[in-house]
Amino acid sequence: MISTLAPREAISDLAYQATWRHDPATAATILQHAVARTERPTARALLHLRLARAQAALGDAPDCRTSLRAAESNFDRTAPDPAPAWCAWFGPEDLQVDTGQALVDLGDTGEGEGLIHRGITHLSPARAKTRAVFLSYRASGLLAQGHADEASKAATESLTLAQTIGAPRCVTLIQRLRPRFEEHPHALGVAELLHASQAAST
Repeated sequence: MISTLAPREAISDLAYQATWRHDPATAATILQHAVARTERPTARALLHLRLARAQAALGDAPDCRTSLRAAESNFDRTAPDPAPAWCAWFGPEDLQVDTGQALVDLGDTGEGEGLIHRGITHLSPARAKTRAVFLSYRASGLLAQGHADEASKAATESLTLAQTIGAPRCVTLIQRLRPRFEEHPHALGVAELLHASQAAST
């Protein structure tokens, strides 16, 4: 329940839900309000990063890049600062992957996909759900570059992991990529992925 969350966690979660529901304008408004009232570096880094994602979805490249720089700057200040409990999980891998996804959303697919790949590579195996989400981001970035075969590999790994751990939101992320994969029916692994994602929806 939202009422049981710390105020910044509630705000961050509300913004994340707005982005998930394809309402980045609401997410940006919420996050701009939150970041102006937050002083802890770890929390500011996470809020700036989520703001950047919302701004990227809106196509606002200058503000998005400003928010990405602010996220990195605040993250660099986190070492001596104990993170608030609600964002203690936030690490360099999260910064890399979400920065990469923001860049992909802005059309900078090469640099963005590279950051996503590096973040996934260093992600702790214990964070299985996060890995499934990040793999879906990588699949999307690879599709944007026309690498449907590599994208199908990342998407299949994401879908399999999501089904194994019971993470329906991650399954939905892959299912949203179906129309883009359908444009590459002969790429290696795509037919199998389409079949598996269709079966996951039944």
